[in-house]
Amino acid sequence: MPARRYKLETCLGRGGFGEVYFARGDDGVFALKVLRADVDPKGQAAARLRDEARWLALINHPAIPRAHALVEIDARLGLLVEYVDGIDLSEALRGDDPPGPRAMLEVIGGIASALDAAWRTPLGTLGRPLGLVHRDIKPSNLRIRRHGGVALLDLGIARSDAVVRNAQTQTSGMVGSPGYFGPERFGRAAPEPSDDVFGLGAVLYEGLTGRRMLHGLSLYQLAELAAAPDRFDSLVADRLLELPPELPPAVADLVSAMVACRPSRRPTAAAVARTCAALSRTLPGPDLTAWCAAHPWAPAVRTKDGPWTGRTLSVSVIAQPDAPGNRATWIGVLVAFIVAALLGGLVTRGLRSLGEPAPPKPATEPVDLAPPPVPEPPAPSPTPTPVPPPIAPTPRHDSAAPSPPRPPAHATVRVDLPPDGSIARATLSHPRGRLSPVVLPTDVVPGTYVVTAQSKGAPLPDGHGTVAIDRPGVVRCALGICEITPEAPR
Repeated sequence: MPARRYKLETCLGRGGFGEVYFARGDDGVFALKVLRADVDPKGQAAARLRDEARWLALINHPAIPRAHALVEIDARLGLLVEYVDGIDLSEALRGDDPPGPRAMLEVIGGIASALDAAWRTPLGTLGRPLGLVHRDIKPSNLRIRRHGGVALLDLGIARSDAVVRNAQTQTSGMVGSPGYFGPERFGRAAPEPSDDVFGLGAVLYEGLTGRRMLHGLSLYQLAELAAAPDRFDSLVADRLLELPPELPPAVADLVSAMVACRPSRRPTAAAVARTCAALSRTLPGPDLTAWCAAHPWAPAVRTKDGPWTGRTLSVSVIAQPDAPGNRATWIGVLVAFIVAALLGGLVTRGLRSLGEPAPPKPATEPVDLAPPPVPEPPAPSPTPTPVPPPIAPTPRHDSAAPSPPRPPAHATVRVDLPPDGSIARATLSHPRGRLSPVVLPTDVVPGTYVVTAQSKGAPLPDGHGTVAIDRPGVVRCALGICEITPEAPR
């Protein structure tokens, strides 16, 4: 494998799985993301880094940093990416001169354009769009370049149904940052582009007001609001009153549409980009380029010690997506993944035709776990704690393949939580691992499920058990123990 040498001048930051260094070599300067020595090279952290390299190699957009090489350093996996000289939006908003409304609209418009490219980028000669959803839009993942322009960072947990991922992250709504992902993530499996639009709307609100849109709400309160779209929209309408009064109504209308509880009411990322471009030209104050010119920038590279700071290391290149012809090579690798998946399906069907029994079908389709809401059965308890029904799933993006029809729901399960507040929620999950956890109350088909109680901090050790559901019933949780009481036959 080809090798290069880089001097790691400073550690730009560190997280739970590794560090990011400013790396200088004969071929330029880069940001080097490298995993810790104790991270399993075949584990999920390494798989996410490989996924990020693939996404960055596929998407050609000025707001998507380029991936230069997937590398190995002392048996540790790393990724050389474009060094984006600038400041994270989270840091800019905390500073003494945060971007004004005009500059904020340019930031949001630029990121919206990048999200649209991530969704629509074609997969080689197949013609099918990549369909990539970022899943973690928040100020710290948006970067303002030193001389204007923006960059979308951290695609490690991004998801595309068109490509087999290396990392096997859960697709239920808990991936991402609460307060920035759409309410629908509490009740359905795969995120859609509208979820990223919600995150952008929450960021825009924060940039215009200086406060988080959903400040003061716990994760459990957010889940309750997600199950009641009218209540959620009413809360957002009240929060929109905190927008600066001098802003034109069209700006408030844009924010309101982007953070609508129902995904079908949100604009597309492309529409957000167009609207931001049009509105920014009508607002007074400095644009993004002027704000960058006046901003008191810190030194280009801040000194921060790390295990490799100041060292010159030999880097073995595993894959180089920016080499001539390599973009097509990486796309070819992705095509190979898809072909392998298709062949696997053909082999499975062939075995079934030879008489091998097929595995049982999941209770719901794997990409959409929230069945349509049905009226709750009357609670057997005389004083139940009311829990609103989950929101209905919305249609997938029009460029995605249509989903197969959902099996009808045969049972409705409702949870009664203890009045002392010791249990925050209870969930159902399929013991075979085919379904991600489903937050109660929800509709389920008959079957055997695992009931898990969760306190306000973490799952309780004795708060789970296996139950069989063959008709509507009530799940009660107290002191970490959940039980199901089937409704009497009618």
